[in-house]
This record gives sequence, C-alpha cells and structure tokens, in this order.
Amino acid sequence: MLCLQAISSERQSAILRYTEKLWEVGQHLVHDHRDKVHQIEDAVKSLDREATQYLDGSGNGESLISRISRALETLGSSCSRDYIAEHEVVKSLYFECLAYRHDSIPDAHQNTYHWALFGPSPEGEGAEHPGCTIREWLRTGDGIYWVSGKPGSGKSTFMKFVADHCLTQELLAKWAGDKDCVVASYYFWSAGTDLQKTTEGLLRTLLFDIFVRCPSLIQVTVPDRWEQHSKKKLFGLPTWRIPELLSALERPASHDIASHKVCLFIDGLDEYHGGHDDHLRVVRMLKRLSLGGNFKICVSSRPWNVFEDELGQDPTRKLYMHELTRQDIKRYVTSTLEASRHWRTGTDIDAPYRRVMANITDRAEGVFLWVVLVVRSVLEGLSNRDPIEMLEQRVRDIPTDLDVFFQRIIESVDPRYRKHMAVYFLVLLDSPGTLTLIHFWFLDRFFNLNVDTALGPVSITHVLRPGRQFTMSRQLNARCMGLIEASPAALPNGPQDEYTTVTLLNLGTVTFLHRTVRDFLQTEKVASLLTNIADSYPTNTAMLLACSSLEKSMYGYSNDPMMAVHVEIGRRDIIHRDVMHSWIENRAMQQLVEFIGHIKHQVLTYASRVDALSPGIVARCVDELRREPDDSTFAYMLVKYGLCEYVRKSVLCGSKGFIDRTILLQFALDAAANDKPQVAMLPMVKTLLDVGAPVTDDVWFSFCTKANRARGRLTKEDMDNYLKEQQQLLDVVLPVVEDINATAHSTHRESAEVAWADLFIFCVEGDHIHHANQERTGPAVNLISTLFEYGADPNAPCRGTTAWLRFSGVVRNRAAGRNSDWMDAMSLVTEALVNKGADLSKESSLKPDEVADIFPPRAARRILEAMARRQKQTQESHMKPSEQVNQKGSWKLWNLPAPRWFPLWQWLRPWQQY
Repeated sequence: MLCLQAISSERQSAILRYTEKLWEVGQHLVHDHRDKVHQIEDAVKSLDREATQYLDGSGNGESLISRISRALETLGSSCSRDYIAEHEVVKSLYFECLAYRHDSIPDAHQNTYHWALFGPSPEGEGAEHPGCTIREWLRTGDGIYWVSGKPGSGKSTFMKFVADHCLTQELLAKWAGDKDCVVASYYFWSAGTDLQKTTEGLLRTLLFDIFVRCPSLIQVTVPDRWEQHSKKKLFGLPTWRIPELLSALERPASHDIASHKVCLFIDGLDEYHGGHDDHLRVVRMLKRLSLGGNFKICVSSRPWNVFEDELGQDPTRKLYMHELTRQDIKRYVTSTLEASRHWRTGTDIDAPYRRVMANITDRAEGVFLWVVLVVRSVLEGLSNRDPIEMLEQRVRDIPTDLDVFFQRIIESVDPRYRKHMAVYFLVLLDSPGTLTLIHFWFLDRFFNLNVDTALGPVSITHVLRPGRQFTMSRQLNARCMGLIEASPAALPNGPQDEYTTVTLLNLGTVTFLHRTVRDFLQTEKVASLLTNIADSYPTNTAMLLACSSLEKSMYGYSNDPMMAVHVEIGRRDIIHRDVMHSWIENRAMQQLVEFIGHIKHQVLTYASRVDALSPGIVARCVDELRREPDDSTFAYMLVKYGLCEYVRKSVLCGSKGFIDRTILLQFALDAAANDKPQVAMLPMVKTLLDVGAPVTDDVWFSFCTKANRARGRLTKEDMDNYLKEQQQLLDVVLPVVEDINATAHSTHRESAEVAWADLFIFCVEGDHIHHANQERTGPAVNLISTLFEYGADPNAPCRGTTAWLRFSGVVRNRAAGRNSDWMDAMSLVTEALVNKGADLSKESSLKPDEVADIFPPRAARRILEAMARRQKQTQESHMKPSEQVNQKGSWKLWNLPAPRWFPLWQWLRPWQQY
C-alpha cells in the first residue's frame, strides 16, 4: 500500500504538472478544452482520495482498484498530447472575423418564427403555405433544404434563429438516432473580407465548428495533419489549402462515422463571391456533401434562377420567407408600436390606430426590412405628436419598392448633412475592414483635413470619455436617416483612468442597415449621385488621418503596466501575428493586439491609396508608425502595402531599413507571388527596379519557389487571373534577371534544377494549358512563351531530365482523347520549345512521326518545319565553314507535304533519326 501511495503521489505530481502546461497552452488557443483539463485534475484528485480512504481503513479495496484502472485509462489518453494537437488543429482553422457576421445579424423579434420549429399556431400560422416543412425536414429529412425569399424578408435572421435554437438540436437528435448530432453554421457576407465570402472561409468555418463541438473527429478527418503534428511535436501547422479543406469535410460526409451526424446551416449563398458559374459550383459542392447520409444542409439565398433550378424543384425541401411571415410581421408591428406610450389601441375609438397596423402588415408583402423602416417612420411621427390622420398618410406615402424607398430617404436628408452623409456612405462602401464609431468620430473631427490637428497629441481617455460613442451614434443616425447602424458599447461609469481592455475592444461597429442598402448605394446612378454630393472630397486621405490619429492615441494608452508592451507588439508585428500570439497571456489582451494590428492595417491601406496623390500627408502619417529608425520589418511592411513613393524616396535617401535594395525587391516579389497579396505588387516591383534593385539568382529562385506554393492554394476559378498577373511580373523581371537558367538544389530533391522548373511543369501538366473562353492561347501558354522569349533554355535540368524531354513525355503520354483546345495549346508550346533550341537528338525526344500522329495536320506541319530548321542549325553548328556551303541537308522544305498528303508522306519522307 505504501508503494501504491508513493506511485500515486508521484504520478499525481507529474500529471498535475502536465495539466498546468495544458492551462498555459490553453491561454493562447482559440478553443479551450478546459473541461477536459478539469477532467484530468478531477481524476487525479479522486485517485488520491480513494487511496487515502483505503489506507485509513474506510475505503473498499475492490472499488479502489476499479477506480484506479479507470483513472489511469483517462490519464493515459490525456497525457499523450492529444488535447494540445486538437487545440493546434482548431486554432489553425480560426480567423479573426470568423463569427462577426453571425453576431451582427439581429436576433429574431420576440415570438416570431416559432411556426418553423413548434409547428402551426392556433391562428394557422406556418400552415398557410405547403412549403412550411422545415420542422419535419429537421426531424426526419435529408439532403438540402432551401430557405428563399425576397430581399429584406428576414432570411438571415431566420437562419440564425433556427441554427441557434435549442429545439433544433432536439429535432435533429431524432434524425441522428443513436448517433450524436453536430451543428455547424456559416454566414456569407458580400461586404466582408475574402474569408467571409469565399469557399475557403466557408470550409474553414464549418470545420472549425465541427471540431470545436466534436474534437474526436479531428484525428479521423485530418489524419495527415494529426500524424504530422504527432511526429514533429511542434506547434504551428501549414496553411490550409482548399482541396485539403474539402477533403476533410468530405470524409465524415461520405463515410459512416460511428458516433456522429452533422447538420450544416449556410446563409446567403447569393453573397458568395463570384458569378453564375461560381454559385452553381458551390451549390453542387454542397450537394455532393449531402449525398453520404451523414450530412444534411440547410441553405438560404435570394430566389435567383441558378438556385431555383438547383434547389427549388422539391416543394418539401424549400420555403419562401415572404409567404410565411405575415403573422410574424403583424406581431412585430403590434408589439413595437404598442410599446410607445403615445399609441392607442385599447378602445373602439382607437380603430384608426389598429387600421394603421393592418395597413403596414398588408403592404409589407413579407419584406421585414420594409416593415422595420416604416415602423421607425411611424414612431418618429408619434414622437412629433402627429395626429392619426398624418400617421396614416405616412404609411400610404411610403413606396413598397425598397430602392424607391431608399431614394426617398436620401432625398429627405437635411441639406446641411448631405455632404457628411455622402462621405460616410462612400467610406463605408470602400473600407478595408471593420469601422467603429470611434473611426467616424475621428473622421468628423478632421473633416476639414487639418493635418496638424489630426497628428497632434490625443489621449485615449479623451477619445473614450463617457457619452462619446452614444453621441456619434446619434449623429450617424441623423445624417444617414437610419441607413447606417451602430452597436454602441456600454462605457463604464467610473473615473476615466478605470477604462479597461474591454472598452477598447467594443467600440461600436458601424455597418449598413441591410445588404439591400449597400446594393442600392452601389448602383451606377446612386454612386454617381453620392460622388457629386461629396464634391470630390478626398475620403481616403481623410480616413488616413482618422486612422493615424486613432492608432497614435492607442499607442499612448498605458493604464496597465503591460499594456504599452502589448500595444507596441501590435504596432510592429502584424506581419508575424501567429508568432505574436504566443507571447500574449490572455484572450482579452490577444484581442486588443489584433484590434491594434487591424488599425495599423487600415492606416497602411489608406496610405497606399493616396501615396501618389498626397505624398506629404502619407509621409507624416507613416512616420508616426516608425519609432525605431533601423527597423527593417517596417520597411518590408511598407513594401508589402505598396507605398511606392514613400519607399522610392526612402531608398534614394538611404534611410535605415531601406539600404539593401536586393532584400526589398525579394520581399516585393515574394509578396507578388502570394495568391492573395495585400495590394497589386507590380508597381512596387517596377519602383524597386527603377532605383537599381538587382534580380539576383537568389531573388529569382525565391520568387519561383513562393509562386509554386501559392499555385497549390488556388482554386481552378482563380488560376487564370493569377497566371495573368504572373505574366505581367515576368515581363518586368525577366529582362533584368541575372541568369534565367540558374540552377540550384532544392531541399526536397536530390538533383539540381532550373528555377522556373515548377512553373513550367505546372503549366504543361495542369489543366490550365488551354483556355476555356475560346481564346487561341490561354495564360499558361502565354506565360511559357514569355519564359522562352527571354532566354529560358528548353534543355535546362528539370526533375532529373530536361524541360524538353519532360514535355515530350507529357505530350506522348497524355495526348490520347484530348480535345482540340489542348492540342492547339500543346502544339504552340512544342513549336516554341523547338524554335528556342530543344535538343532533338535525345532518345526520349519527340520524333517527327510522333508529331504527325499526335497533332492535327496544320499544327504538325508548323512543328515539323520548326524541327527541320532546328536540325539544319544543329548540323551547321558542327560543320566547318566550307562544308556548310556545299552540304545538302536531308531535310528540305519541299519534302514537307501539304496536310492532305500526310498519310502518303508517312512512308515516302526521308527518315531522320534524332
């Protein structure tokens, strides 16, 4: 027993030390399995108690052995770093604005949408249309359920209501049977960042939700990442790529995972970034996910034809919001208006008031947004003590068409506010990320563009003084007539020096009232109207000053002794934010650093927009960010954001951090090679080349390597645009590269190869060699042509052979069954390689008879002519001058027949071995 007690004590100490490490790690991670850590601690403490009781004679020996066995089993599985691996995988999926759209969607009004989950009400609500079948689908259905409706009919609010409601989980439990059911959701947002409106954001969010709710699926779903992490025992996993994300989601969807089923809620398919084909592609991807039986998906969108054709054919799996929400609208109108003490509906003489409510409900046509705006107008009339006749007239005068309604709202703005309104709209339409009430307070403060005032000293306590956000919210509402909304933060009531991190993190986000408002403001007519009203006001310059002043005020915030350190980290290291996170001790501080980094991103983005127009203002604002003159990271960051004029002047002046032009060019090209550069990098590359930055072998290799990695992360839809951008870069870089055919050993290959080998192989072996838009040459062919035009050697080493021989094998092995587009593209590349000196004498080189067999007659004739010229050049290069005069080559142009004689020529032509 003493031995048992000693072992127990030793094991307990070791495991408790491990749990402390888990707690430490948990501070840095997005999802915190703290309940699991508690489970470990409880098991250790229980084991110790049982052993103590047995030694005191009050415990049961048999029970102790059983409990020790169970505890050790729990501890053994917990101490294998599985929890840390789960944390790492989940954290790698997280992105900063992952939950923003969900949180910004308003909650359903009290007692609305209950018909969807609770069934028809006594008033018949929810039963008035045969499409009201979502409750039954949740309980027993499968496949995809489509929620549609007019713009503004409340689709997003409805999706949030259903996805988050506890009864949804109960209904899904009946569908799942003896399996656990996991719910995951994603809300597309066309006004958000790329990850809020693309396939990558969709897949990362869904996997994040699934893994957070069911970590046991991680090892089954992403076994390669799990194994990689287990072997290396390191934090930090490689960047997710779309094929890997899709494969990870397809595993539990298509295989019978013993203990789980998954229901996905995806809102706003019409806000997915792209056109008709892109929408069709994402719908079919979701259809494939729903076929396995383990997944079912509820999606919402506007009733566009592409969605109607793909999702609207089964009446038992769709509903139209505007046909089902009459009772919800009536309930909202009644409860909202009756909450006003000036509203009267209690007696028979108040019938006109009830008539106003009925009129609103009747004219709404299921569009909740219209109802909200009309009710606001009526409430405004009530506050003005308008008589009932004027309230009725208000409702009658409001057009039911939202665009006409919005136009009338804009026209009703006080002339003194119209310029501010136009500027606010333009700023919000083109903002680089989230804007807060404090952003608009600074914009309003520097509306006259006084640079000295904007960049003067300012205290964060002055910025965040009580009432500041409330005041700005009221001003926005008055100047934009409610078309812009803000969620003001609750400020503390104590002294100013008691402001906390939470205050800084909750500054009141400013957004448009609804997507339909943004759509309306972006129409050509309204956009032109706003530009005229703004009267050429420099919105980007004004926002540069506003964001610079906000960033400067946050730099001075130092209530907490550690705050200045964390603020400086956020200022200086937004490039390496993953590394930065490992230094932060709690989630609140981490959020603060993210917010400060976000503000700095906005400063640099606005600076890049006006770099050429207002270089003096840009210089002063950017200099405010640079407090360490020898900070090379700062220089790289300005290159990354494309501040061409600032960088040019800094290089020519020899400023510290800008001395090594080669390194700056390498950083610019590496950023340009990225699949999602911060800005278009071509102007920056040109700028650095103009000031004498050399394209060394190292720079050339680095660019080619980074570009190869980026191509692996791109979808097929984005590839053509990416290749066109790379073409433009090569047109600038290749004329001045030191040695286009420089070779080196890569880390994962034994033999040396030319820098452009990966690019060449990708173009000729991928699916992008031919163009889908009926163009004669696609971007891949143009890119290859550019390479060889500037001296790329077809005989350069490539994957253990040469580029030409590798290409010959591709043509020989893949030609069968290919379409005419592929043949045309490959014939152009073949001709280019031959013309640029391909070695035709090698055994594995394409032979003339193979060319005649593979390519169409006209293309084959061009290639054979090029081969004849190449053969003649090769022969002449090995002859003496006297021999060249008298030599008659075995290849003569008159030996090449017209295309119609190809079959005869197959045995008549003179054979020439290569």
